[in-house]
Amino acid sequence: MRRAHTRRRTRTRQAHFRDVVTGFTEYAKDTEREIARREAAIRPADVARVPALANRAAAMRACVEANQTVLDAVCEPYMDHVKAHRRDHHISHSAVFSPPHRMSKVRTTLHQIVREWSAEGAAERACAFAPLLQALEANVAKPARVAVPGCGLGRLVVEVCALGYAAEGSEFSYEMLLTGDWIMHRMSMAMTVHPWVDQASNVRAFEATARAVRFPDRWMNEVVEDDQSGMGTMRINAGEFTHVYANVPAADRFGAVVCCFFLDTAPNLSEYMEVIKAMLLPGGLLLSFGPLQWHWQPPFGANARSVDDERFAHSLELTLEDVVALIASHGFDVQAPAIHPGVRYNDNAASLQHNVFDCALIVARKL
Repeated sequence: MRRAHTRRRTRTRQAHFRDVVTGFTEYAKDTEREIARREAAIRPADVARVPALANRAAAMRACVEANQTVLDAVCEPYMDHVKAHRRDHHISHSAVFSPPHRMSKVRTTLHQIVREWSAEGAAERACAFAPLLQALEANVAKPARVAVPGCGLGRLVVEVCALGYAAEGSEFSYEMLLTGDWIMHRMSMAMTVHPWVDQASNVRAFEATARAVRFPDRWMNEVVEDDQSGMGTMRINAGEFTHVYANVPAADRFGAVVCCFFLDTAPNLSEYMEVIKAMLLPGGLLLSFGPLQWHWQPPFGANARSVDDERFAHSLELTLEDVVALIASHGFDVQAPAIHPGVRYNDNAASLQHNVFDCALIVARKL
């Protein structure tokens, strides 16, 4: 029975992996449908009034193809999975198999490249990473082991390692894991993405929204030197946080858990806190920076139980005061949170609309 369950779980993971990689390869075809829609909406009279519209679709296609080149590079080792996936599902070469939510994650990955690995993303990183890194250095001696859950494309793990800690990230999203691994270990030359090219509303100027963003701003080995220089070590684990760290041996416990835009991904924060407490050494530190945009809150008024994922039905949304009280109840001494206003996340600086949060820095020590 246990072996059968393990085989089913393995098949599920393999199917999910194939879905993710297929979504990456279908980005341009999926975006083409929207480009064609916009192109068809432009009438000759519109071009007469706004001549720039005549070349808009062609410019978008060029940007999208550049993005597809990046995504294809990420997926290059896994193309056999894509071919098998399309063959098994009888998908024609021109068809788009991936659903909208999958393609949304692909676009988010392009935005995340800018946030974590470009010079343009440096301002975002400074707002979000710097408070955590400063608090870490001020409170945790080196070379302590430091966990960075929900580490995205890995830049914060690299920065923690560069300070001299033994940094260990974890990430659940295959989109993030594959792209981060490519940037840090397989990418051989700088490239560009046009992450905002398909933004239709709140656009100041098309040229600004279609702009190319070069990455990486620094190679990983420029941020983190080898161990002989006194820098730390790093690794990244694949998997859901509570599963990856469910049973951390006493000898492998951490001096700190550093969370950036992570605690609000919990369906119930107590589940995270039980794991965090168990994985920390006595006196270990929890550092959290981010908003409280609870990820599993169903749309207002929606029937959460009609959604496939049961986490929508059981999500517990807390205020910041509630969060502080809950962390304290798990055996932590919690400092009064410091509020950092105006923090952007995956934001298009050239847009008329911005993704901005007031974020709380929480510093809590295990008693």
